Amino acid sequence: MVELIKKKNWLDKASGIFGILVLTGAVFGVAYGVITNNKDEGFIVSNGFALKWDKKDLPLGCMYKPMNMNAKFCMFKAIQEYENRTGIDLIQHCEEWMVQDPFPSKPLRKHVLIHIGNAPKEEPEEGNWVETPWDVHPGGTTLILPKKEDHSSIYGVMLYVGEEYRSNCTVWLHEFGHTWGLGHDRRSDSVMWPNLEERPAKLSDKDVDHLKGAYVVESKGTID
Repeated sequence: MVELIKKKNWLDKASGIFGILVLTGAVFGVAYGVITNNKDEGFIVSNGFALKWDKKDLPLGCMYKPMNMNAKFCMFKAIQEYENRTGIDLIQHCEEWMVQDPFPSKPLRKHVLIHIGNAPKEEPEEGNWVETPWDVHPGGTTLILPKKEDHSSIYGVMLYVGEEYRSNCTVWLHEFGHTWGLGHDRRSDSVMWPNLEERPAKLSDKDVDHLKGAYVVESKGTID
């Protein structure tokens, strides 16, 4: 009888400890969501607006500064992954900047401008940069300029990939997600997961759902 009482007391203590651990995990999960301010709608929010491209602006123009073959491979692979998985024509054509004139230093309307290197610190002459959410993360930076007349719509984007990450295809995939307006995601199966080492190399079904929900016209199944 004494042995049975001891076993019962041990089981009660174990159950109590397990309950505390579960409760602690739930509290930390809620706190993590509040601290990161990253909700499941998927898009970057600036001044109360979820930033997206107008459907009529797609497909976008795209220009990039000269880069090595490995970087080009990752860049075009990322674009292909987004377009194949969503069925959306997101980029009309991505061209290398070959003219003698300096590469544009500020966003162009309905364009993605791609650089290898660090993003500038200065603000643009018009509007305000919307940097990607959370703390600066390794790999790259995407700077988004909203339209002056409609702060929920994207005017243009400057995408930067660091020199040491230019051959890392998951970095390109992540930064292009920001280009379409996607924010960081708490789901580790998303390409928008901020941790580079644990980030997947392919879009999750939820990533695809976010983009289709924003850029596909259901009645036609295509972009306006």
